[in-house]
Amino acid sequence: MGSGGFPSCHRLSVPDSAAAIAFYADVLGATETRRECLLDGHVLGAELQLGPYRLEVTETVDAAPDDAVLLTLRCDDPDAVLARAVAAGGTVERWGDTRPTAGISGVVRDPAGHRFALVGVETDATAPAHTRAVPA
Repeated sequence: MGSGGFPSCHRLSVPDSAAAIAFYADVLGATETRRECLLDGHVLGAELQLGPYRLEVTETVDAAPDDAVLLTLRCDDPDAVLARAVAAGGTVERWGDTRPTAGISGVVRDPAGHRFALVGVETDATAPAHTRAVPA
C-alpha cells in the first residue's frame, strides 16, 4: 500500500499503449481514469484502476516487462478470464496451479509480457474489502 492507505501505482511499459489499455479494459475489467495523447490522437499512456491496483501504462519503444512483478487479481471465474486473455493475445505462463492453498488458478501474461495471477474470489467474510473481482 502507498501512503495514506491508498494502493501504490504500478508502472507498466508497453510497446503499444492503446492496445494495452484495450486489453486491460476488455479482458481484466480495468477502468481508465486518465489518458495522455499527442495532438494527432496517438495514445502515449493512461492511468487505470484495476481492482485494488492503480496502473500507469506508458508507451516505450524498448518496453520490457519486469518478471519480478506479479499482480494478483481476484476473479469470479478465472477460467473465463484466462480464455478472454488468450483470445486477446495473452499467453498462459502456467495454469491449473500449483498453489491451491493460496487459491491461485494460474498466471497469464498480457501481450506486452506483464504477469497477472488469477485467483478465485474468496467466499467468506475475511476477504479484504478493497478487492474487486474481475467480471467473468
